[in-house]
Amino acid sequence: MGLNKFYYSMLFVVATFLLGVQAARGGDALKVPNAASGSPKKFMVGGTDGWVFGVNYTEWADKNGPFHVNDSLVFKYDQKHAVYLLKDLKTYESCDFVFARIIGGTGDGGDAGFEFTLENTKVHYFACGESGGMHCSQGMKFSLKPTA
Repeated sequence: MGLNKFYYSMLFVVATFLLGVQAARGGDALKVPNAASGSPKKFMVGGTDGWVFGVNYTEWADKNGPFHVNDSLVFKYDQKHAVYLLKDLKTYESCDFVFARIIGGTGDGGDAGFEFTLENTKVHYFACGESGGMHCSQGMKFSLKPTA
């Protein structure tokens, strides 16, 4: 039993060391290659409509998935909208932007839009926070969970 603890401890030390080396070289230890689909894909959020009020983005995500780590989402929109990443399911359901992180401001969605890369397998909660959260409350939001 004591020998197993030693091996597990050594395995932990080696893994920690390797992650530290990768981070020191500028790598992201949590990024996982998109093995399931070969190479990363780009998805235009909302399709040809883009990121606008009145589109069912939950339905869009369901139809366009699955999404994988390293895929990217392209958000195209006018200056009436923005894109926020909400903290968790509770804040997503209630459209609570207190702890949300803006990932695309009102001026970022023009022309070619902006790209957001899915870098991990956690659930991502996206929403429009403009008009005091009214767009979110009216359905301008979606969530997805990328796979490795």
